[in-house]
Amino acid sequence: MKRQHQDSLKVKAAHQCMNGMFTVVIVLLILMAISLLQPIYAQNSLTISLNGQPIIFGETAPVVWEGRTLVPFRRLAEAIGIDVDWQEETQRITATADGVELVMTVGTRMAVFNGSGREMNAAPQILEGRAFIPLRDFSESFGVQVDYQDGHIAMTYDPILYSVNGKLSGFYALGALWCSS
Repeated sequence: MKRQHQDSLKVKAAHQCMNGMFTVVIVLLILMAISLLQPIYAQNSLTISLNGQPIIFGETAPVVWEGRTLVPFRRLAEAIGIDVDWQEETQRITATADGVELVMTVGTRMAVFNGSGREMNAAPQILEGRAFIPLRDFSESFGVQVDYQDGHIAMTYDPILYSVNGKLSGFYALGALWCSS
């Protein structure tokens, strides 16, 4: 009888140990899932420049969200020279410059570009109480060239070429087969 009681205690201890390990595994899986859903803050690993000058975002660093770079919209727009408007009640961002208008809504990839619908690569998000927008979609809508290489985003913008009603007002050629340079 005593041996049976000791075996029963061992079985109970084994069950308690297994339950404890199961709980730890579940908690770890939940934490991993939550971490995958969070944006990756790119503060130290990502730099962004416009025409060779760094854009300083201050306390609110760009993030990588679902593989796309999102930045605080107002700081990027001001760096490029774009007027912005934030409508809190609709969570709508309107950006205008030289006859170009881009309207984005937080949480949706559909935007309105000069009156026509356009799907962006990522939806604007509210992070840390601020609106973040997809850098490439936003910038290229206003004629900014965006290049990514080794943790650096180099943006190039020539406002002279994009200053007539949002349309290209100049161009250059690097030579053609029928022309000699």
